[in-house]
Amino acid sequence: TVFIGRDVRAAATNPIMNPSFEQVDAESGFAASWTPTYWSNPHGKVTLSTEARTGERCALIRGVPPAEITDGTPRNNNMVTQRLEHSVKGVRKLTLEFWFKAAPNATAYCSVMTHDAQGNQLQYMSSTKHQDVTEWTQLSLPISTAPETARLTVFLRNEGEGPVWVDDVSLRVADDVLENSL
Repeated sequence: TVFIGRDVRAAATNPIMNPSFEQVDAESGFAASWTPTYWSNPHGKVTLSTEARTGERCALIRGVPPAEITDGTPRNNNMVTQRLEHSVKGVRKLTLEFWFKAAPNATAYCSVMTHDAQGNQLQYMSSTKHQDVTEWTQLSLPISTAPETARLTVFLRNEGEGPVWVDDVSLRVADDVLENSL
C-alpha cells in the first residue's frame, strides 16, 4: 500500500479503543471502552443498535422530550464518551472523525476535552451541529492539544430528543508535531 502525502504510521494508528462498538462488555452490556454519559435530567438513553455503518453494532443516543427536562436549561445533553489516559500527551495535531446519522429532532456533534496531569481542564472544543441527516455522514473535528496535555476525552453527542447513531470513530494523530517552547 502506498500513501501519498501522509505518514503511514499515522494512518495505521488509532488510539480509540473499540472504535466500531463491536466488543460488548459482559458486565455492563454496553460497548467495551465506552461510557454512556448524561449531563441532563432526566437522562436520555444510550444503547447499542444493529443499524451499524460497518460491522454488527453502533451506538444509539436518544434524548427525551424537552418539556420533561428539569435542568435550568431545558436541553438534552446525552452522549457516549471515551477517556484516553496514555495515548495522547503534549502538543499534538489530531483529527477526531466519526460517522453518524441523525433524526430531524436530534442534534449530532462531538466534543473533545483535555486535562493536565493534575486533572485541570485545559481545552474544550466542539464540532458543528447537525440535524436530519438520513445517510451515514462523516464528521471531523481538528484538534491541536496544549503542551501540558496528559489526558483527552472524546464525547459523541446528541443534544436533541430523537435518535443519533454513531459508528467508526477514529483519532488520527500526526507524528510530525514536536514540542516547541518558542
